[in-house]
Amino acid sequence: MIRILCEVAQAAYIALTVSIASTWEYVWHGPRLPKWDLKFQLTRDIMHSLILAATPQYKDDRDIDKINVYAIAESLQNKPIPAPKLSPGEGSYHIFSVPAQQASVNEATFKNVGIHQDRFQQLCRDDLQGAERQIGCEMVVAAETARQLKHMLGAKSDLLACRPLYPEEKVLVYIHGGGFIVGNAASCRQLVCRLSREAGVRVLVVDYRLAPQNPFPAPLYDVYIAYLYLLQQGFMPERIVVAGDSAGGNLSLALVHLAQMTKAPKPGGLVLLSPLSDAANDLPSCQRNRNYDILAKQPVESPLAYTRLYYAPGQRFSEQMRHEMADLLVSPVNGDFAMFPPTLIQCGTHEVLIDDIIKLHAAIQAQSPETAVLEQYQDMLHVFHVHFYRPESIQAVAGIGRSHFRGIMWRVPMAARLRLRVVAGLCIWMVLLAVLGFTRLLQLPLSDKAQHFVGFGVMSVLVLFSFQAAVPRRRVWTLTAAGMGGACVFSEVLQRLLTTRPFEWGDIAANVLGAATFLFAGWMADRWIVQPRAGSAGRAQYWSLGNAEPGSRLSADFEMTSELDLELDDILVDSP
Repeated sequence: MIRILCEVAQAAYIALTVSIASTWEYVWHGPRLPKWDLKFQLTRDIMHSLILAATPQYKDDRDIDKINVYAIAESLQNKPIPAPKLSPGEGSYHIFSVPAQQASVNEATFKNVGIHQDRFQQLCRDDLQGAERQIGCEMVVAAETARQLKHMLGAKSDLLACRPLYPEEKVLVYIHGGGFIVGNAASCRQLVCRLSREAGVRVLVVDYRLAPQNPFPAPLYDVYIAYLYLLQQGFMPERIVVAGDSAGGNLSLALVHLAQMTKAPKPGGLVLLSPLSDAANDLPSCQRNRNYDILAKQPVESPLAYTRLYYAPGQRFSEQMRHEMADLLVSPVNGDFAMFPPTLIQCGTHEVLIDDIIKLHAAIQAQSPETAVLEQYQDMLHVFHVHFYRPESIQAVAGIGRSHFRGIMWRVPMAARLRLRVVAGLCIWMVLLAVLGFTRLLQLPLSDKAQHFVGFGVMSVLVLFSFQAAVPRRRVWTLTAAGMGGACVFSEVLQRLLTTRPFEWGDIAANVLGAATFLFAGWMADRWIVQPRAGSAGRAQYWSLGNAEPGSRLSADFEMTSELDLELDDILVDSP
């Protein structure tokens, strides 16, 4: 009791002194960053100071023998974390458990996971041979989403049951952050409820085991088991989006890599909020933004670094450890991103992980172009989404719902899109042949020009529809115009082939010229209308409907200043 009172008194003293100093700085010198108001600056300074006071700071392993990392982590885990209750007007939630033994996995499942194979197989043996273990989960649904689902499915629908409510239901899996050592499903309940409301879907939150008591790969293993449980319940993998903030973003990325290595279906998309993707290196922004960000990140050489507590708690750091931590399941940025699911990344321009995030986005874009979208919000910090009153938070959460659940981010993968185009093209030609053949079979009194008009009209509509659904939006008008121009030329040639009249090269040349005109007009529309509109100030919501330049680095009104633009060569640091 006395210890608790002392901790409360210390926290109150820190909050009071920091509040006075921060308020004086704000009044005398102005906001630390242009978009900060007094409330935001006070919140950042108080939380940052409390984190520093609760965690001793070390630069290296010089005193590692004197440090009890488990006691320090336990003291952090025992500190009260707000677990907000949702009012009936906000939403509802249901806490349940997933039996770890229920997943269809065994030691052979993890035979191809690389250098960490033994660790995964040991966890699997513990679950199969030991006592029954439960993985905590929480199903959350916003009140507005619940009303929409009940209107569609009936009032008796069990919205909190972990099974599909209807075929092809979309669902969001959320993995909370907390540096791998703190946090739970309840701590992110408000944010998850807002995501459910904006996306119009139910959200499953995974309460994975925490380090250092359960080091790598235990948290990732729990997330993997929960994901397989969803598949067993009947959810389709392409209708599942996995989201996570900070350390949860790391686990979200690693889950996709692990699914690929174990031959499990990959999820249909990712949403990463300020993700940690490189556990083995500290990039320049860790120092550059340490006076702005709320996150107090210690260097990887420190025994209390979050990534060290996650991977090898209490062990001395070495280059061999760095090499192991560079593995794709610990540092997902080093993984294979070919055929990667559509990914939305959101972060602030002044967080310590910004270089890490830019490096991740570049790695995805290098192997899967037009798959990842990166949004940076001006002057914002690590996981700024939890500051619900901020317009940046409101816009970012709304953008997640539009992009991944109501926009182009749910499109099929690249190979499937290619097959879709081929099938759509064959269908278009068959429809055109049927229209022309039908008019001649019935001997309708249609002139050649009328037949040409009918065929061209059908072709144009179908080409426009298929291209709008299957191609990147930044080139949609160019490709649509190319299809319409090709239809014009093809229908002219087809008419000559279906009739006995000789070819009139003048008409064909005129159609080719018309096709070129179509193509030029489409290219101009893409270049001067679609792309500038996607990136211009004041058009924040346009990209989220699928019309922005894939890989956009900024979100509309929150544009990054020129001095923060970093050269890629300064960020892409090779891991040993």
